[in-house]
Amino acid sequence: MIVFFLGSHPEVSLAELRLVFGVKEVIRWLGIALFDLEGETVSKNFFKLGGTPRYGSVVGEFPKSTENVENALQSLLVKQLKNVQRKEYVLSLYGVRVDKRRFHKNLKDELSGVKYDGKFEEPQHTPAASAHVLLRGGHEFSAISHNETIYVVKTERVQDAKFWSIVDAERPARDMKIGMLPSKLARMMVNFTKTDDSGKIWDPFVGQGTIAMQSAMLGIPVYGTDKSLVSIENAKQNMLWLVKKGLVAQTTHKLFVEPIERAKLEKSITAIATEPFLGKPRFKPFANEFLAKREWREVSRLYGVLLQTASRFLRKGQRLIFVKPTFAFLAENGVRWYNPPLSTSTDAWKIPELVKDIGALLWVQRDNVVGREIVILEKN
Repeated sequence: MIVFFLGSHPEVSLAELRLVFGVKEVIRWLGIALFDLEGETVSKNFFKLGGTPRYGSVVGEFPKSTENVENALQSLLVKQLKNVQRKEYVLSLYGVRVDKRRFHKNLKDELSGVKYDGKFEEPQHTPAASAHVLLRGGHEFSAISHNETIYVVKTERVQDAKFWSIVDAERPARDMKIGMLPSKLARMMVNFTKTDDSGKIWDPFVGQGTIAMQSAMLGIPVYGTDKSLVSIENAKQNMLWLVKKGLVAQTTHKLFVEPIERAKLEKSITAIATEPFLGKPRFKPFANEFLAKREWREVSRLYGVLLQTASRFLRKGQRLIFVKPTFAFLAENGVRWYNPPLSTSTDAWKIPELVKDIGALLWVQRDNVVGREIVILEKN
């Protein structure tokens, strides 16, 4: 059994896991999801994921009604640490009450050389702290209480935070004024397409090339178009930077100026992943809901064109992934959000069964006034 610790937008992370591994979770609790998967399968695919900071294997479990939870937890950690060279560890607690200082003292009495590599008062540890412990050769454990069972999880891998920082902050062509699709979200959108290196993704609003870059890093050929020459030049610059930086050996891509209305695609296109224009850049909420709705009316034509074009080019079972805006506006009781409805033909499209029950996949970051909803559609 594998436990995934979901990212800052857990519904989006969960959708990615389901679509990458092709199964639903056994248990979901807060920001944690337990899947019945083989460790080798997860290890091979973890680097692909954008929305999961870390994962671990279930190394033991016991009933919540156990008379002495601390003793049961201590026995499991002793078993895990007694034969390892470096006996440094951290312990995160999810719904489990343990006096960490007393727990560590008792563990140290039973197993010499044990060191707690963290702060006793912290109930959980951040991905950065997890990475620090693992890089030192230490071990991270999590005790998770769900229903009548306490699961003990040993962290196996942690997302490379430095890699994501480099991709977002160091790429040469960046335009904060028009807004930038987060690289992690772009990676997840590529994963939503369920495309491998035998297919090809089209991004008809390629912009700075964020989705194209993530496709390239997964070895997936990409076909990017945009009506803006400046955007195409920026995307080309970023794709070249990937190679120079050594993040990919080479890229298989075509990028050129072409409005979506005049698209002439190759037959090898197997999926579409894109972020169309989300509206004019904003730094404060709309004054009222009427203005938010008016903004949607002004940009919604593009989404109609996207749906019509995708319906022409994609075949049965192929996927269209795109971002739709949500707008913050001022109401009597504070800031509220307007999430525009999107009219799609049920004859042409369906939501994949694996993600239908999750609901809206919203991506709204702190202080945003324009949010994102990620839409996943499959051609009937």
